[in-house]
Amino acid sequence: MKSNMSIENKQSAKKPLTGSPLQPSDQALFGLGKKMVEESVQIGRDFAKTMIQFSFAAIPVYIAILKQYSAEPKNTLEAIIQVAPNVFFLMSAMCFIVSFLPKKAEIVVNIVELMEEGLGKAAHRRSRLNYLGTVFFILGVLGGSAALMFVFY
Repeated sequence: MKSNMSIENKQSAKKPLTGSPLQPSDQALFGLGKKMVEESVQIGRDFAKTMIQFSFAAIPVYIAILKQYSAEPKNTLEAIIQVAPNVFFLMSAMCFIVSFLPKKAEIVVNIVELMEEGLGKAAHRRSRLNYLGTVFFILGVLGGSAALMFVFY
């Protein structure tokens, strides 16, 4: 019997509040939720913007380190190993650029469920691209470190 009550409470919690005025604590919670949603979108964009700069900056830094401490590649494998980190940095930058740019989304603003679904898809896309860009950036750093170690030994 207790489990039925909790199911009803969960279902009623999903329904929008209508009729009665909101309590001050409820207004504060709604305001905090709105602020968190707005800030999370901006944080994702700021992260992508910053990582675009880092990804592009890593390319000449890696080339300078490679030129300073290594000789020309002796064979094709060495050349591929030396170039691969730059490819990862470039792929990372491309992921962050696509994440940063606005996408023409199909968001219906007069139906709450469809608007929520459209915003959720856009946030998921940006998040997925940011994760992918981060993975490529880490691969570039690790690959660059490995390539430098390979050159030295």
